[in-house]
Amino acid sequence: MRLILTLLLLTGMPACRRSQEAPKKGETVVEARSYEVTKKGRLVLTVTDAPGPIVSTALRPPDGKMVNHPFLSASAYAPEEEDALRQLLEKSQNTRDFLARLRKAGYEVAPR
Repeated sequence: MRLILTLLLLTGMPACRRSQEAPKKGETVVEARSYEVTKKGRLVLTVTDAPGPIVSTALRPPDGKMVNHPFLSASAYAPEEEDALRQLLEKSQNTRDFLARLRKAGYEVAPR
């Protein structure tokens, strides 16, 4: 992926932008990728590689504000897994790193 981005920059091709942002003149829209994370066949998390909210199975804080993440958005479905998932996310540098850490921890990750 880094190689592709480097080639785009070197060849003067138009910049790419995630689909959540309005494209500027000369930019190409790139669709965000989404993944399902399962453990022993049970859905525990959905992840999209675009900044956005982290939706927990726990009750929202009294102020009702959602937590936003800088490089992904996610929805959790298994309360007993949330602590482990949060720890992996906190150690991750980007979505690709997070998905790799999930796999290494024994979760199955598949594109949606």
